[in-house]
Amino acid sequence: MSPRNPSARTDFRDRHRFDAVTNEPRNSTTSPSTSIGTNFDDTASRPRTGLTGWGSRHCEDRAPFDVWEADKGEFRQPSFTEKMWIVNKYNATRVTFMAPMFFVWTAVPPNPMPLTLGGAGCQFLLPHEEDYHPLDKITDYSNPRLPDPISWKLEAWTRPTRRQLNEILTAVSSLADLKSVTLLHPTLCFELETNGRIYGRHSLPGRVAGAPAVYRHYEDPLWAFDNPNGRVRAINSIAVGTPRDDDTNYLASRGTICSGVRLESSTITNHPRHASATRTTTAGVLLRNTDGSVRMTASNHGFSHSNKVYHPTNKDTKIGEIDERFEALDVALVKLDRSVRFDIRDYFEAEVPKSILRGNEPGKGCWCSVAGMSTGIAFLQYRGTTVLPPPKPPGIKLDFHEWKEATILYRYGPANRIFVNEVCGAPIVEEGTGGVVGFFHLTNGNLVFAAVLDDLIDRDWMLDRQELGATRS
Repeated sequence: MSPRNPSARTDFRDRHRFDAVTNEPRNSTTSPSTSIGTNFDDTASRPRTGLTGWGSRHCEDRAPFDVWEADKGEFRQPSFTEKMWIVNKYNATRVTFMAPMFFVWTAVPPNPMPLTLGGAGCQFLLPHEEDYHPLDKITDYSNPRLPDPISWKLEAWTRPTRRQLNEILTAVSSLADLKSVTLLHPTLCFELETNGRIYGRHSLPGRVAGAPAVYRHYEDPLWAFDNPNGRVRAINSIAVGTPRDDDTNYLASRGTICSGVRLESSTITNHPRHASATRTTTAGVLLRNTDGSVRMTASNHGFSHSNKVYHPTNKDTKIGEIDERFEALDVALVKLDRSVRFDIRDYFEAEVPKSILRGNEPGKGCWCSVAGMSTGIAFLQYRGTTVLPPPKPPGIKLDFHEWKEATILYRYGPANRIFVNEVCGAPIVEEGTGGVVGFFHLTNGNLVFAAVLDDLIDRDWMLDRQELGATRS
């Protein structure tokens, strides 16, 4: 495969430019393209989508209405007239709205395709496709007539703090044995342990902290992560070829690597029939610790059997070795060889990382971009958060503050591509700010899960913003 052409990097994003001041799409000639070796400009080096939070509109969003009511901080249901505008505009056979998203079925998808309609996220589907509702399978334990066990209310469409989540877990655990809690805006879903305890119909509160509460009590987990591929998007609004790994050797062609390039492990077995078996993932970001050490992040599970990291394949350059692992975050820290340069100014078509964020720092309803070495760019929007215990030996009970939190995002695109496992490790970056929300880890349908990075920040790691080739230890 040929290298991802620097001069063509802005082609996709130029179609999604948006001027935050004029509220109009930007002209593709008004902002310079980026290439390695040019001067880095934090404000002008990358075009912006304008997708900054709840109610923000994609530059292809031509709807003459808004379903986000900014003065109330709430979504409203679209009117019949507004739905008919969508039907007529896109030759739709069906339109549904489940805040914060529209689902539009059409045999003639728009090109280019808007990521929002009326300020709400929009998923276009072919007539035979089904929409995805992860909270469909719930048990009938919820009763809105029972008192709310929490005296305060969650702010609508706002990510709760970890302290609030712990309080919710503590209150509801006095009523039921909990396996996890998920806020998938606007609904709280409590997953219950299948330990033989019996709950009556309508026996648990239907509102918790003011939010609608549902319960799930099944052996199979709410989030099944055994299929890393997610769902194939059949609609192809962008001309793309067959998915292939970008196996370009960027060290040989440009003298640097960056976020989004291909990483490969050493062979994972000595069996002669599988001697060439390796794992491929995507490079993360460059971190610097307050003690002066510098490390590149990588997907921990991609190197579970070995510490050696190669680019682009294990027949090419060994770029470094892992010397620290954060298993609960699926993050491994790679000490790069001194000859390897990491360009912090580049992330192909995606937003350039500029900082790493705590779980509560991204904006409300923030939009993000990610670029895996086998996928190209994809856009994601914050949808909620989940808290669940980390893997532990049977019989060990952990306090709720020891449970791990992950951000949930809804994935849009890439068109007609399978979102394959090789994107793991790629940074998920907030549009407009450059804040790293997390690293791509797990998928469930079109939902993406990324562990919050508080543990890294608490260990004094921050994004490295020093000049290319700076001394590192």
